[in-house]
Amino acid sequence: MRKLTSFGRRTMWPLLLVVLAAMCPFAWGLWHSVATRGPEVATRAYVEALCLGSDAAAVSAGEARFRAAALGEVSRADPVRVEARAVAVGEDWAEVRIYVEVKLADGSDDAGWYRMAVVREDGVWKVVSFAKADPWPSGSWPFASARDVSAAREAFAGYLEALAGNRYAGAARFLCGPARRAHEAGAAVLGKAPLFREAEVSSLVPVWRRGNLMACRAEYAVDGRQAKAVVRYAKLTDGWRILGVDQI
Repeated sequence: MRKLTSFGRRTMWPLLLVVLAAMCPFAWGLWHSVATRGPEVATRAYVEALCLGSDAAAVSAGEARFRAAALGEVSRADPVRVEARAVAVGEDWAEVRIYVEVKLADGSDDAGWYRMAVVREDGVWKVVSFAKADPWPSGSWPFASARDVSAAREAFAGYLEALAGNRYAGAARFLCGPARRAHEAGAAVLGKAPLFREAEVSSLVPVWRRGNLMACRAEYAVDGRQAKAVVRYAKLTDGWRILGVDQI
């Protein structure tokens, strides 16, 4: 067998480097998929247990187990969609971002975004803590379809009309996530009388859209007074819902 000459060995190195470079993304993707599967499965199981009021002890420890037990075994909501994405993975530790959409007792949908810390003990991944997370991702993409904009405008108009008609509880159906939590928390004080008598949306223009999130610039009138705001939305299974209203 003929041995490689010094020149031949030199010419093979660039080829080997090209092959290795081509394999790296595949190897990284395979490792990441294997490393993140356990934490993501555990967090989905934990969230579903909380929603249904079932036992979450098998997939939780520490603070997370205590908080799950404090909720009791009463059914809270029916999970419609639970998405988990590990954003950081270490040695027997991971941080997972969770999106959960649920159907409430009144038939409306709501959503929440959370951050969970997960550890592996004796080969089992368990949630040890969770906290609310910001649902707003980074990125620039202004496009939104006319159909989505029309639906978003209807949601904002419906929300204002419900408030004007003193249907405070009904107005919550147009909200989700932190906006709905804040709205429901204020029911005892703000729900006693209409906040205003009439409202009309004159324009609503999208300024940003990415995935199931969108921001629109709105102009509207409340009791004859002109107002402007940036309205943030999330698209749930039953349509666009308001995440927040930032007055301008």
